[in-house]
Amino acid sequence: MSLRIVSTGATSSVPLSEFKLRYWFTVDAGHTLTTPISCNTYARNCANITTSFVTVNPARTNANTYMEVGFTAGAGSLATGGADSGELQVAFHYSDWASFNFANDYSCDPTNLTMLVDWSKVTLYHQGNKVWGTEPP
Repeated sequence: MSLRIVSTGATSSVPLSEFKLRYWFTVDAGHTLTTPISCNTYARNCANITTSFVTVNPARTNANTYMEVGFTAGAGSLATGGADSGELQVAFHYSDWASFNFANDYSCDPTNLTMLVDWSKVTLYHQGNKVWGTEPP
């Protein structure tokens, strides 16, 4: 999947290390996720991202897990005026390589699997406070 943060209202640059993205989904019964999450490409270097899976307890609608992506200090800053973090491509899979059931994954937009778009079901946090998106109910 591809992720990107875009600056829309900041009045000064902000360190990317202050941000985290969450992609909400369902780990289907009988499957386990592999770790670590793969960084396929990132212009600011894959070594400058952090990733983890977090179990949601209690589970929410179409989300019993989220993948969290953060940034190290080496990722630099997010400038003002529509600047962006650069496209980040990450991937994960089940240990048995089974297909995901996207129909029960909150953050997945099955109508758009190829383009970067504003998608409010992927949430963004700045210093722990949600600043973009809608968490699953």
